Amino acid sequence: MLNDFQADHVYIACGYTDLRRGIDGLASVVESQFHLDPFSRTLFLFCGRRSDRIKALYFEGDGFVLLYKRLENGSFRWVTRAEAQELEFCPPDRSVVEMLNSSPGKAEIENALLSMRDEGYASFTANLTPNLSASDIIGVRVPELRRYARSLFKTADTPAVERFLGCLPHRYLEENNLHAFIIEQLRDYDECISRLDDFLPHVNNCATCDMMKPKVLFTRPKETLAHIDRWLSSGSTYAVRFGLCILMRYLGKYYDDTILPRAASVRSDEYYVKMMQAWFFATALTKRYDEALAVISSRSLPPWVHNKAIQKARESRMIPDERKAELSAYKI
Repeated sequence: MLNDFQADHVYIACGYTDLRRGIDGLASVVESQFHLDPFSRTLFLFCGRRSDRIKALYFEGDGFVLLYKRLENGSFRWVTRAEAQELEFCPPDRSVVEMLNSSPGKAEIENALLSMRDEGYASFTANLTPNLSASDIIGVRVPELRRYARSLFKTADTPAVERFLGCLPHRYLEENNLHAFIIEQLRDYDECISRLDDFLPHVNNCATCDMMKPKVLFTRPKETLAHIDRWLSSGSTYAVRFGLCILMRYLGKYYDDTILPRAASVRSDEYYVKMMQAWFFATALTKRYDEALAVISSRSLPPWVHNKAIQKARESRMIPDERKAELSAYKI
């Protein structure tokens, strides 16, 4: 039934849908309930309460296709809202069936975020995050978002928050930031690492990445270095950037002579990784000038990162003029 569609994604609407709905009704569910585009190259699947029939909605370019299948015997084992999770899908070139979970907890959190919307701040944020669509930015100010995260954390064991943390990837920037702020508050080290490993592959912007600084990571600083090494070598843009961001904290009291080589070893063509690597060494020049200058003078950094680090350091008020003049001689 599904093999004839060249869909980029396949979405299952968890739970039960009123299958009396036709094309317009199901397209409306996709837009209003799940905030997705029904005109995309996406196959949407819906199941009725009797579980012996499903409908599939797909936009073929010149119009919608609506498929209806009813089993003569038996029923579909449909995913409930409570069971929503990623499943492997066959054929392998469409590897993931993604769940559309309209659980009350997820909807409640999303509605709370939408109620905090500030149109002006949404426009401002969109200008700062050009890699995100403006439609994926609600416009919630960070202090307000942090307060909401703290209120949710007090009920972090409730199913609603667990569903929110498990419902990845998120659509909105603010959902990602909220997720990050909840992780920040975790006091259990192992849970924090587990949550980070689940979340980092789905982070899609530098704002979320840079604001997430869980204090519990520094209750075991040596162990955290091993996790930083994993993130730096992961090849995932924002996991690498997060690793560099956390490694920057080691320029202070946790510093040892392995910290700068760890940061210098990163190689990536991704702008947001290169920019963080340059920022790391610009910061190192303000805090560990002699050690960081040794890396700069060795020219072991990629040329763009090397020059950007010098530029940012020379713009800093924390570096005296004589050192800025010295640094300018190392530009390549």
